[in-house]
Amino acid sequence: MPVIYRTDGAWGTGKGSNLAPAEVDGNFYDVDTRVTFIEDNPVEPITPTAINIEGGLFTMGLSDGSTLGPIVMTYPMPTWRGDWGPGVAYNEIDFFIAPDNGFGSVMIPHTSAATFDWGALDTGGTGLPVYRQLIGGSGTTSGIADQVDVALGTQADDDLLMWDAAPSLWRNQTPAFLLDNALGTTQGSIVYRSATAWVALAPGTAGQVLATGGAGANPAWSSSSGGGGITQLTGDVTAGPGSGSQAATLANTAVTAGSYTRANITVDGKGRITAAANGTGGGDVVGPGSAVSGNVATYSGTTGKLIADGGASIADLKKQAIQVAVSDETTNLTTGTAKLTFRMPFAMTLTAVRSSLSTASSSGLVTVDIKESGTTILSTALSIDATEKTSTTAATAAVISDTALADDAEITVDITAAGTGAKGLKVTLIGTR
Repeated sequence: MPVIYRTDGAWGTGKGSNLAPAEVDGNFYDVDTRVTFIEDNPVEPITPTAINIEGGLFTMGLSDGSTLGPIVMTYPMPTWRGDWGPGVAYNEIDFFIAPDNGFGSVMIPHTSAATFDWGALDTGGTGLPVYRQLIGGSGTTSGIADQVDVALGTQADDDLLMWDAAPSLWRNQTPAFLLDNALGTTQGSIVYRSATAWVALAPGTAGQVLATGGAGANPAWSSSSGGGGITQLTGDVTAGPGSGSQAATLANTAVTAGSYTRANITVDGKGRITAAANGTGGGDVVGPGSAVSGNVATYSGTTGKLIADGGASIADLKKQAIQVAVSDETTNLTTGTAKLTFRMPFAMTLTAVRSSLSTASSSGLVTVDIKESGTTILSTALSIDATEKTSTTAATAAVISDTALADDAEITVDITAAGTGAKGLKVTLIGTR
């Protein structure tokens, strides 16, 4: 509904009289409705949606579909100017070769002078340097001495740079000069770290000792409370009395000097041998600290005086191996049962089985079954892979199902797979008696 005005004005012709209460309320309602609509439907701001720079032109796309630009941008572009010349108009970040063969850039636009000077300043009002040296005049990367605030003298190994405030220059100095300059040159001074800096403690007087104050305190010279140090030793070791260097004497014990066989000795609480006598008999043999309980001692070396670490286990000493040929060396293997039969020369606890060939199979496995009194002792057959000569490299290892081989038991060897062209088959039983 339209707003009802009482008087005439820019809004048009008014009512000419006071508004009725309902008209006043209607005006307020109309304004409130318009404000509420604006609050509920705010005008979306116009935001950038795209920016494009082509050459020196800048363009921005806006969210209302309009475009800002193109706007011409001006910025310095690096330009290679070759050899520097007099009376030339140079621009910012022009690059050039100086007359001394140094490489540099222009920092402030200017027209060059008649002669070149790396330290030339802008005469246009800024007073700043117009050139920046990037590569030294020798044609190599600029060194420390090429810097305007460095003045190097004769240089030596381990020299350090020190700031000289008066001329505002860095100078090279030896470490000794720097320490002397910072801490002084008084002989006998001692350097320590205070709470804030490294400082020098002036020399003390003759006879004083340096005493620490502990953490958080500075050391200081202190007068000795021992009357000038140790002047005499008493007890088991005696020396003095007297000042300066004194010869010390170790008190004798009741032990007679000499050599003892299988000596019986007595040692007191101070580590001194107070009694010694020749022993009798061989006594117990003491092996190395790393000996293994139950192992048999073995000698180390040829002197017969040293026992090897660990020794040898009883199982190692009892280990036995029986190897038999199942075929000749020239005939290709063929499959079959009881290709070899023999009897056990003693009872054996079987721990491993192996087979080998003198000529490998060109294709296919060579597989062997071993039987005791007609019953296999393997749950997984003993095999040699194609092109291999030993079962130790087989993809599938043999598994023993019967480890107890009886004395005089009949052992037979079957070839269950002969491969191709395999020759010279041997079988080995490994175990302990």
